[in-house]
Amino acid sequence: MRARLWTVIAAGVTGATLGIGVGLPLAFGDPSVLVVGAVGLAILAAVIRVVPQSERRRLAAIAGVAIGVRLAAAAILYYGSLAAGQGGFITGDDAAYAKLASGYLAWLRGDPVEPYLPPLWGGTAYLFGTFVYLETALFAVFGPTTLAMTGVNAVLSGLMITLAYDITRRFAGPAPATFAAFAIALYPSLVLWSALNLKDALVIALIVCALWSWERMQERPRWLLLGLTALLLLALESLRRYVFLGLAVLAPLAVSFSASRRRMAWTVATLATSVMLVAVVVVTGGLGGAGGALAVGGLADLERIRAAMAAGARTAFADPLGTAGGSDVLVLTRTLSYLPRGLAYTLFAPFPWDVHGLRDLATLPEMLLWYISLVAAPIAVYRAKRWRATAPLVLYVVGLLGLFVLVEGNVGTLFRHRAMVVPVVIILAAPAIVDAATRLQRRKQLA
Repeated sequence: MRARLWTVIAAGVTGATLGIGVGLPLAFGDPSVLVVGAVGLAILAAVIRVVPQSERRRLAAIAGVAIGVRLAAAAILYYGSLAAGQGGFITGDDAAYAKLASGYLAWLRGDPVEPYLPPLWGGTAYLFGTFVYLETALFAVFGPTTLAMTGVNAVLSGLMITLAYDITRRFAGPAPATFAAFAIALYPSLVLWSALNLKDALVIALIVCALWSWERMQERPRWLLLGLTALLLLALESLRRYVFLGLAVLAPLAVSFSASRRRMAWTVATLATSVMLVAVVVVTGGLGGAGGALAVGGLADLERIRAAMAAGARTAFADPLGTAGGSDVLVLTRTLSYLPRGLAYTLFAPFPWDVHGLRDLATLPEMLLWYISLVAAPIAVYRAKRWRATAPLVLYVVGLLGLFVLVEGNVGTLFRHRAMVVPVVIILAAPAIVDAATRLQRRKQLA
């Protein structure tokens, strides 16, 4: 009875949000969201078959809510921005992506528009990559409407949640998987990044899909999954190059945890694939417009990155540029003294006592879930019976958070970048949170 009630509520929420997210653009003569949504739902119907049939209805309801909420948020933000005279944009980044994609499309059609001309592309050549190419293709089909791209973001989020559910289900069961999917579906900042013309939803979807493919390879290694991993990493390279590098290193490690008798052979094959991908990027400069070889900076370079991120930011927490430089010993000393501060901000910022307005106040609900997940994740990993399944997830989270400790310089950028870790931490934390909730419920029944 309770399951049916939740299904009815989810259907109602999905219907209402889709009515806004699809109906509002249609009212203004924009069918792009309807077309993208229909294609996306067809893909989702195929992907959802990775879970047992008995769990598909529940998962479909959660994915439907996630997509509907994101489409509604995107439509409200877009038309609200138009009404406010901001051209349908909220941040500077979303406008930059749209203008570059529009300019690139005009150039491809032989009708270039200043200043979007090679090689500088109006100073935004560094933005070129998978996201801009995808948005350019959407502009070619639907015209210069960013709602098509935010529609893709919403569908990608639904697919990501489906795979996150399957990852959790495989090492913890359906109850924690349901919690993880639901928490990710309604996590406020994840909804926001998906509702804007930003690459974050695509990045997160590629990351979770890569982690999912490794989980499947641990159970049954296949060439199809290895090929999928290669394609995912290649698409990710132009979006977040440091994540591409990290996952390229992590891929053979993840496969090495497999219980398969041919574990060594598949590990070598995955290692060869990773080396080949990195070599191609080094030689060609990758899919992005910035070009250049992959570079691994030392502590001095990381210090300069931190300082550059902090420069002029209201929420800066790194030392200013004036303190950068000096001898290697001095740089090492400064880095070591900075680590506690970087770790504290990476894990816990924005802090509850740093609320200075409505925008800061809006982060408090999700930060509460984030703090709970930070505590629950290590507990769940310690209790996990299938350590092979959780090991790649743990390595990914620790590695990326460790990088953030060294390079992030302001809370705003950190908050956005941390979205790449949030779904995976929730996946890891779900078993312990569900177990604690179950025990609490039993105690209430016995009282």
